[in-house]
Amino acid sequence: MTIAFILVAAAAAAQPSLEAMELARQVAAHGALAQIAPVQTQNEVEGMIEDHPEFSDAERGRLRAIGKEQAKALIAKAVDAEAASLAAQLTIEDLRALAAFASSPAAEHQRAALPKIIAATMTTLGKVDYAGGVRAAFCAETRKLCDRK
Repeated sequence: MTIAFILVAAAAAAQPSLEAMELARQVAAHGALAQIAPVQTQNEVEGMIEDHPEFSDAERGRLRAIGKEQAKALIAKAVDAEAASLAAQLTIEDLRALAAFASSPAAEHQRAALPKIIAATMTTLGKVDYAGGVRAAFCAETRKLCDRK
């Protein structure tokens, strides 16, 4: 019986508080994932439209509307998942500080600039073949993985 009480107490202690979850949701809702996902999901839908020039204007409009609905649901799920992880990994003090920053003017400016920052970074990096580079370096040292591309 004592072990059961200990397990219940440990499980309760492991659960983030309501305040922690609320703060974590604020942080996650302003995080990079929540900012990038709408752009990425829109690009994917536009790619579908580009792949199907036979779609009518009405079909393209409906596909975009469905895409927005699906993106909204996916982003909400991702924000909830990120919030749960944040609340489990960070202290309440960290979450308070991060939530305060997330609603600050500096954070708003950073979010507004994020798409341009990411685009510039990707342009500067160019095509990245991380696995190819690792294989080439390993091949040079060991003569193994040389036949894979």
